[in-house]
Amino acid sequence: MMDRSIQKYAIFVLAAIALVAVVALLWGRNDAAPSGPPQPEPRRTNAEPVVPSPPETPEPAEEPVPPLEDEPSEPTDGELGSISGIVVDALGNPASQVLVGALPRGPSKGEPKARATKMDGQFAIDGLAANTYVVKLRAVADRDGPGHEAATVTLAPGQHVEDLELVFTGGDGLTISGRVTNTDGEPVQGALLNASFVSGESDSRCEAITGSDGRYILSGLSAGPHWVNLWHEQYGSINPVEVEAGSRNVDFVMGSRPTIEGQVLDRRTGTPIPDFELIATTGTHNHVQQWMRSGFTPHHHSEGCFSVEIDRPGDATVAARVKGYAAELLQFHDLRSGETRSGAVLRLVPGGTIHGVVMDKDAAPIEGAEVHVGLDVDTPHGIRPPAASTDADGAFQLDSLEAGRMLLTISHPDYALNVTALEIVSGQVIEPDIVLDSGGCVEGVVTCDGQPASGQALSTFYPLTGQHGSSVKTDERGAYRFTMVAPGLVRVRLYAHLLGGIELHQIHTLAHVEPGGTTQVDFPLTTGTASFSGVVMVHGQPASGLQIRLRQVCSDTLTWTTLVRSRAENTFELQHLPVGPFDIELGAFDARGTLFRRDFHLDLQDAESVHLDVEITEGKRLTGHITGGLPYCTQLRLYRGTLDADAFTIGARTIDAFPGAFLRFVPVAPDATYTVTGLDPGTYTLLAVCEQSQPDMWDALTAIGHIQIADEDEYRLDLVLQ
Repeated sequence: MMDRSIQKYAIFVLAAIALVAVVALLWGRNDAAPSGPPQPEPRRTNAEPVVPSPPETPEPAEEPVPPLEDEPSEPTDGELGSISGIVVDALGNPASQVLVGALPRGPSKGEPKARATKMDGQFAIDGLAANTYVVKLRAVADRDGPGHEAATVTLAPGQHVEDLELVFTGGDGLTISGRVTNTDGEPVQGALLNASFVSGESDSRCEAITGSDGRYILSGLSAGPHWVNLWHEQYGSINPVEVEAGSRNVDFVMGSRPTIEGQVLDRRTGTPIPDFELIATTGTHNHVQQWMRSGFTPHHHSEGCFSVEIDRPGDATVAARVKGYAAELLQFHDLRSGETRSGAVLRLVPGGTIHGVVMDKDAAPIEGAEVHVGLDVDTPHGIRPPAASTDADGAFQLDSLEAGRMLLTISHPDYALNVTALEIVSGQVIEPDIVLDSGGCVEGVVTCDGQPASGQALSTFYPLTGQHGSSVKTDERGAYRFTMVAPGLVRVRLYAHLLGGIELHQIHTLAHVEPGGTTQVDFPLTTGTASFSGVVMVHGQPASGLQIRLRQVCSDTLTWTTLVRSRAENTFELQHLPVGPFDIELGAFDARGTLFRRDFHLDLQDAESVHLDVEITEGKRLTGHITGGLPYCTQLRLYRGTLDADAFTIGARTIDAFPGAFLRFVPVAPDATYTVTGLDPGTYTLLAVCEQSQPDMWDALTAIGHIQIADEDEYRLDLVLQ
């Protein structure tokens, strides 16, 4: 029995040693990627000497793993150490968003770990076993960069090295540098700067803090234009400035914040309202937007007086709200640094009230239904967070509402969405009864050349309200089914993958759904017989990676689109296309969106093979500025021809009303400017829609403009949202 116990013990020891050897080999890799979630702040002790490692010094070869019998046991928590300190840039200022990695070099146990620096440049890496670690730095945004070696640290068991100062050079990236001063020419210390790639398609970004001399350096940037933002607790912020990476002496002057002084009154009586909530924000707004609702701060003054600072010069909006009153807003234009603008008066009127009841078709109350006010394009289903919920009697109440038309969306998991339009009257109560039902169904079959197409994705979209519905996939019979579809007009979208010889294309059609009914929408696809190929050149140079989009409006309700990119040898080819007319769009994208773009028309016949060599130049250029809304929630659409302003009564949802005339979306820059290139002579319509500057769909801010493009190279059209 004793011999068997010894044998079992020996086998157990050998297995444990083998396991330790495998773990040691994995942990001992010198080029392992940093990993691990943030850890709590480490315990601090005195720092041990740190030996800086110049970047040109090559790392020594990995030492062999010692014999298994010399492997130390697993370290306990008390034997784990840490490395902490600060990362600074070349000017000695704290460097944030820098990844600090500790990579084990020696033969002892050690796991590679990394932490990103905070805004003050501080970092802390704990849970490190005794070992020699190579400390490397790289920008967080530089995902694939190798980084550069900054130091070598040797840890004894349980040792904590702190106050380590590392210099981040930005690696191989470019920099933007300069100085920040105030209007008196004095350096501004502690100003926060960040740079991000203009298009948003690159991860190139960096943050920096000015030092006591006001100087800063933004490091590790990719080539191209970047938006540089600047903020300081005392001076506020400035409008984003576009700067090319690699620029030097990019200096900023910050002045004092503008101030607005005024009073809040009852419009009916003219008497002051002593207790109110206020928000002051940059830019001009016509309504209290969703993101503003949590920014109101309470104020008290016996005469209803207030004084608020604006974050930066330019345009601003001040809004006041009081329980029982509708919110009131005032817009201010061209505020200057340090200016105090007095005499603002916010006159509040009593708000409207809704006492509503939600019931089913049998008049039974529905408890737990959520009431959403207006639309929000940033939410999954296009609706804002619920403003109220129904109680056991199906009742809900909304008060302090602005006068005008309001869109209510009622949602419940057991019923179809209900969208109800109400007219709100100041000081009055309306009592709507809202009936929810199970809606209708949309079903159909997707086939290709008569064979079922399984696994194809479909979704629903409500074009008149801008809300997204649900998504399904076809089964093995190619069949699909949507339930609880809201009655009315619905767009059914098919995202076809590897069907009919085409890798990916989208087909969408309009259908009308009746309450309790079933609408059949089939997609009988066929392998096309036409093909389209060519060679693309931009200013005489090969242009690989260009986006080529084909769009075919088959009928008033059916649209077919597909997209490819030109190959490395600047060629492209699309096969198995359906016959008929196509709008073709070729685009080469720069940091702003599209620098080279060309739209043209092509009519494909049966079994026809069309080859087209395309020389893309910048073409006619149209620029402009959009005022009256927020740039980051403003969409700009370009249409061919002159479209009557009366046709755009749906506001933000007009894309579905004019499928044949629509050409493209135009990017709007953070400074509210836009650029359209590649235009051919002709007449065009521009529609700008600010989708978040309204409490409901009908009050969307819109601007419509027409332009005739002729022989000139440059054109300008400014738009004002109203």
